[in-house]
Amino acid sequence: RAASKQCLRPHALRVPPPAELLGEDMRARMARAPLLLLATPGGAPLPNVLAEYATSTAAGDSQAEPCMLIVGPEGDLTDEEKEAVLAAGATPVGLGKLRLRAETAAVAMLSA
Repeated sequence: RAASKQCLRPHALRVPPPAELLGEDMRARMARAPLLLLATPGGAPLPNVLAEYATSTAAGDSQAEPCMLIVGPEGDLTDEEKEAVLAAGATPVGLGKLRLRAETAAVAMLSA
């Protein structure tokens, strides 16, 4: 709360508790997300995907669920996890030519 107040955020940042990626709760969250992005090598450049989304009608829906960004752990997600996330409707996005650490990839996605 103190950090949000110091940054002049109008509301506190909501970070849900950890969830099993292939669990029912996470699958339901992925299904509700208007934009589901999976950071993966070879994906479309993130700025291009975001620009396309911004021009879509869904981007203007203020009642939509929060977008979801998925970054794998060090060593990446398993093939089964990637397939499940993509099957849930995720768009694979690339974050450049370099391999990023998980925490750096998350910050890179949030800053785009």
